Amino acid sequence: MAARQWLRRGLIYLVWTVLLLAGLWLLLLSREVFVSVFALLYAGGPSWLRWRVSFLEKAFLLAAALLWMAFMVLSEAYLESGMRKGRLSLHVARLAGPELVAVGTADLLLLLLQHGAAWLRWLILGIEFAAGGLLVWWAWFAQHREAPRLRPSTGP
Repeated sequence: MAARQWLRRGLIYLVWTVLLLAGLWLLLLSREVFVSVFALLYAGGPSWLRWRVSFLEKAFLLAAALLWMAFMVLSEAYLESGMRKGRLSLHVARLAGPELVAVGTADLLLLLLQHGAAWLRWLILGIEFAAGGLLVWWAWFAQHREAPRLRPSTGP
């Protein structure tokens, strides 16, 4: 019994580490999007705008890092409660799904801002959105305890 509990706890921290790394990736992508937007807005502007953009970028990074840290602390507690309730997979889907969709959104914005069109990047975007969307979809219907109906039933 104790070995099984240690295995589940190890699984929780493995999932938590993956979520931590995905959150760091989201942090880096969002910073790049932030800087790219300001590079487009202030291209060719006066030099004092560079100082303002530098300050705003550092303030954004600090705020995003604090949000990421709060997410990590809360997600660890949320995964622990999922293990106690026996619904760990549902809790993982609730955390990983929106995070993957957010990573996909930041990646898409970065792709559009940098005018890139490599097919591999579009494939990665499709995987991010499909995996995140499927996890959100599964968590939604698992929470409501009913299978989604693709077609309305025609008979009694």
